[in-house]
Amino acid sequence: MKEGIFTMNGYRYDPHTHTAETSRCGRLFAADVVDRYLRNGFTGLVVTDHLHPEYLSRIDTEHNWDLVCDHYLSGYHASKRRGDEVGLDVILGAELRFPENDNDYLVYGIDEQWLRSNPYICCMSAQEFFDKYHSQVLIIHAHPFRKGSAPVQETAVHGAEIINGNPRHENNNDKALELCRRHPEYYRLAGSDTHRDGDEARTAVILPEDVPSPWAYEEVKQAIVLGMVPSSLQNHWRFPVTRVEFAQMVVRFLGFQYGYAKDSSFVSDYCAQTADREGNPFGPGSWWNVFCGAYGPFTDLHLPEDRGYGNTAYSLGIMDGRGGGLEQYRDGLRKNAAAIAEGFWGMEVVW
Repeated sequence: MKEGIFTMNGYRYDPHTHTAETSRCGRLFAADVVDRYLRNGFTGLVVTDHLHPEYLSRIDTEHNWDLVCDHYLSGYHASKRRGDEVGLDVILGAELRFPENDNDYLVYGIDEQWLRSNPYICCMSAQEFFDKYHSQVLIIHAHPFRKGSAPVQETAVHGAEIINGNPRHENNNDKALELCRRHPEYYRLAGSDTHRDGDEARTAVILPEDVPSPWAYEEVKQAIVLGMVPSSLQNHWRFPVTRVEFAQMVVRFLGFQYGYAKDSSFVSDYCAQTADREGNPFGPGSWWNVFCGAYGPFTDLHLPEDRGYGNTAYSLGIMDGRGGGLEQYRDGLRKNAAAIAEGFWGMEVVW
């Protein structure tokens, strides 16, 4: 997977895109949308296909929400497959419309499980949706002053799309900005509202860092809170993780389990009371210093600390070692490693 593309100001994401697979008004198929954003230097996009009562009237012929979700998610799934192939982050969102009027609401922080667990979310009012879900998801009023929109329900959103880049509508973005100025607590968003050729990449949200995927977010956050993720690894979540970085997370986790503030002290004490990967007792000694030296397969690493983490994980049988450029070996992503480390939390570790 390619590393995220960092611009002079950060990582570019478009939080408002559509696919022809799901949105009736979409003219670009999911893989094409992903390719276009990659060519324009974006790190990722959010698929916010339309979900509203008219959509349900066409799709929900069997009154089966799971089948509705299967169809609705087809655009996201196609986008995600292509994104994984070419290295573009693809995140699931939604654009809801409720029966009361034609106002649209962008919803973020959802995943497939959440969507399937909350059937017919577009069949209530905007205020009812906000009252029920405001603590679970982020709700942004899309193009709130587009020609033909009903008055904004200011108590039913967390913020507004102050720049909507779709070129075929009178979006009156200046009024959306004024709305957010009246509500300093509002989040402000900018999205291209991609549907057709030429819509893509017209605007973006610039993030100082890339972000963990929704599936990993809670685990990553918890791993950081528990002290399992070194500060040097608390960014670039979609960058590949080296084997040594993963070893550092695992050693930090084990030390945390046993109440050690210093990894070096934990390693020396732990090894003095256990056996190596071959079943032979380590015996007493300053094992952290040994691992930081010429012991083990990780001697080609330049920094003693890196050798220490790599050789510790190898000697304890946590991972295998490989010679030659180990510091460049890529094995998964940082978000995966952090989520895995957090997943170990609560498991019994035997000395």
